[in-house]
Amino acid sequence: MSTANNQPERLDNLQRLELESTIGFDGKVPNGLKLHPDRIHMVYPLGCNLVIENLQTRQQEFLLGHNNNVSCLTISNNGKYIASGQVTFMGFKADIIVWDYTSREPYARLVLHKVKIEDLVFTCSDRFLISLGGQDDGAIIVWNIETKEPVCGSAAQHKSAGITYCLAVSKEDEYQFYSAGNGTLRFWQLDVANRKIRPTDINTGIVKRIVKCMTVSLDGAFLYCGTTTGDILMIYIPATQFKSIGPEKKKYSMGIIAMQALINGDVLIGTGEGKVHITEKETFKSLKSLQAMGSITSLALRGEGHMIFIGTDRSHIYKVNYADWKMELINTCHNSPINDIAFPFGSSELFGTCSYQDIRIWHASTGNELLRITQANKTCNS
Repeated sequence: MSTANNQPERLDNLQRLELESTIGFDGKVPNGLKLHPDRIHMVYPLGCNLVIENLQTRQQEFLLGHNNNVSCLTISNNGKYIASGQVTFMGFKADIIVWDYTSREPYARLVLHKVKIEDLVFTCSDRFLISLGGQDDGAIIVWNIETKEPVCGSAAQHKSAGITYCLAVSKEDEYQFYSAGNGTLRFWQLDVANRKIRPTDINTGIVKRIVKCMTVSLDGAFLYCGTTTGDILMIYIPATQFKSIGPEKKKYSMGIIAMQALINGDVLIGTGEGKVHITEKETFKSLKSLQAMGSITSLALRGEGHMIFIGTDRSHIYKVNYADWKMELINTCHNSPINDIAFPFGSSELFGTCSYQDIRIWHASTGNELLRITQANKTCNS
């Protein structure tokens, strides 16, 4: 009896192993790869954790707090806060954690949404955080970052409309933001005094689209919406008016999943077929493109866009220099469950892993991939 009673105490007294580094990137999270405003660190999700990685030294730090997979994240414009949302089980509430970037500790835990957090975005002044619940929640909630309390909330769409997938905020007005999804495109006005958000539906006429991503031009005049049919909607913001749709002929294959507005007015887009295009701002025709491996799920700009970081659903992170338009793979891992790991006899410098379709050899101290053996449609188990 005494042995059984003492066992939990002994387990509690054991020293915990500290997580030193990881090899991986959860590329299936929409817009999961972010560049911090300090231009030195990138932030991305990995399971229940967030990884802050130094781009120069490749040193990693971890934000541990979620109890299920991270489904979205955003960084405040001043770089002071990181906000992350998670997915959970049906009937349970999904947490939003606001992290203090300096201390790497949780600043606030915001709990109102159910099942899943679909998207998060800070307003231009960083005073408010706007959160979008998933299909089972269907609500937009505005949070005051200073008080850590909700300001107000509302249903994200009409009952007759489909799911809302994404949010975007005004570049100049902290009380304006936009939401879009399946058959819904709305402009919102925040009224803090009366604790209300008031929607205005943007009429697109006969054009019916499913919007998966949005970006606002740097001058704040236009809202660009990427659709699953591979075209872009352009909204004139001052009049909240649908202006045009393009390209007219050659649509982008497998839809537009990620997009960013560039400083020269052009629009950078990532498609489901794995291509990154720079598109002309009026006609949305492709000016130049690059091919990556896997669907493009994240596009992040460093500084004013001289460096572009690309995340794909095949767990690849690429770096592109805008000037010479060349792509470099900087991070990679398996994108399916890893079935086995093995070290060679008498060596701890190298190890091998196996998964669906590929076997890889890694350098233990740096985490670099040394060799990849690919076998299509086959799974290696050991």
